[in-house]
Amino acid sequence: MNVMKTASWFLGIILFSTFTTEVTAQTGPTGRIRGTVVDASSGRSIPHATVTGDGSTVGVVTDAAGEFSLPPVPVGRHNIRVTFLGYEPATVREVMVSSARETVLQIAMTESVLRIEDVVVRPRIDKEEPLNPMALAGARMLSIEEASRYAGGMDDPARLATSFAGAAGNVSGNAISIRGNSPQSMQWKLEGVEIPNPNHFPEVTSVGGGVLTAFSSQVLSNSDFFTGAFPAQYGNALSGVFDMQLRNGNNRIWEHAAQIGSLGGEFASEGPFKKEGQGSYLFNYRYSILAPMANALGGDLAEIAGVKYQDLSFKINLPTRRAGTFTLWGIGSIDSLTDPVPTDEEIAESEYLPSYFGSRQYMAAVGLSHRVFFSPNTYLKTTLAATDAENRLEADAVADWSGDWERFIDMTDRNTNLVLDTYINTKLSARHTNRTGLNVTGLFYDDNYNIAPGRSIPTGPIENFVDTSGSSMAATLFSQSTFALADRWTGELGLNVGWFALNRNVTVEPRAALRWRAARSHTLAVA
Repeated sequence: MNVMKTASWFLGIILFSTFTTEVTAQTGPTGRIRGTVVDASSGRSIPHATVTGDGSTVGVVTDAAGEFSLPPVPVGRHNIRVTFLGYEPATVREVMVSSARETVLQIAMTESVLRIEDVVVRPRIDKEEPLNPMALAGARMLSIEEASRYAGGMDDPARLATSFAGAAGNVSGNAISIRGNSPQSMQWKLEGVEIPNPNHFPEVTSVGGGVLTAFSSQVLSNSDFFTGAFPAQYGNALSGVFDMQLRNGNNRIWEHAAQIGSLGGEFASEGPFKKEGQGSYLFNYRYSILAPMANALGGDLAEIAGVKYQDLSFKINLPTRRAGTFTLWGIGSIDSLTDPVPTDEEIAESEYLPSYFGSRQYMAAVGLSHRVFFSPNTYLKTTLAATDAENRLEADAVADWSGDWERFIDMTDRNTNLVLDTYINTKLSARHTNRTGLNVTGLFYDDNYNIAPGRSIPTGPIENFVDTSGSSMAATLFSQSTFALADRWTGELGLNVGWFALNRNVTVEPRAALRWRAARSHTLAVA
């Protein structure tokens, strides 16, 4: 029995788990939708925009802060449409409305390009457009609502991403291979900061991925998935980039949800810090019930009694009147995967030297972000973050069937990063938007590998093969601009300059893209 066999049992339980019970307060057959309408390029709010739901000819108008609140609508899926003079209409499709919680949206609108003889207004399907206005090719928005309905997706955005063109995966995990590249070349980002592999049991069933995501659908917002031709803002990635965002908590009412399923229990809470305030919090915790369930039922399920995982994610959003908006966010996960300890009878009957494997993984990322507007069209966003990832593998074997256990593998790998990420975004005109920024990352590592000669069958005392620690630094400077060349043509130019202190290497990468909207539902882009 080894770790891979235990993982296979765990995967089988996941694939055939189909029931989930959600415990929430049911208040009636209707729900509420509210949110904010903003300019896609500058991020500023848009007042006096008209917001309507599907099947309704009566809409509401956003207030001076760009906020809106629709009348109660029936529970189910709805399309929300926003219109405003001088902007392309924006449509958010299949918004799930529940009576148990308020649905809060942020809808971005793109300013139309003016021509002398008229104003050309063309509708957009937001489902296909990335959230980053600088991404013209090789990117699409990944809807969390869509991920929750993807067959066999287990509410995992990474599994949904494998259905996109150019991306591939497998049933054993959520590793993403883009155009034949190794899944290890995939870059994971959270709130604009690169983070360690955010999956439970990373590198166990698949290289570059894990068994299931450490993010709950309760906290994730719509995110961008890049399959190549990144804007200049993204660097240090060879295949793709998954730029994930955490949503803000409800700043009007308190909402709590408890969920229990065959894989684990989950508790989520969100709400304002005080009534009539703008600040909010969002918190989610999950814990696996596989281990206690396996111990209670016994039998073949005992094989997965050593499978344990838990994760925690949160976001605190604190807007101020003059100092901008402060955001504290974080995620952490703990995984444990161990084999059942052989009994004395199993040891005596074993043909080979019995062994016992165990692995533990830890991952954490926490950051403080600040965004402040210098003018209606210019803002500065700065993030200070720290990330940490540790993998540990231990293995014991019985020496000469004596029943005495001896350690023959003890490996620890730890990586810690300190990150400063800042950029200034300026909408110079309806045709031209520029984003220029800097990223500096301090890299720290600590590796210690102790292995007995013979590896799987120890032939001697444990020996140290690697014992090293150190640090380095990487920096990236970028600038990129998008240009609305005409009502159907959009272009982008950018430059990404990277520097790695360890070998003093400098990399200069120019970026360019051109997109032509040939028709309402057809777009051609080259990058």
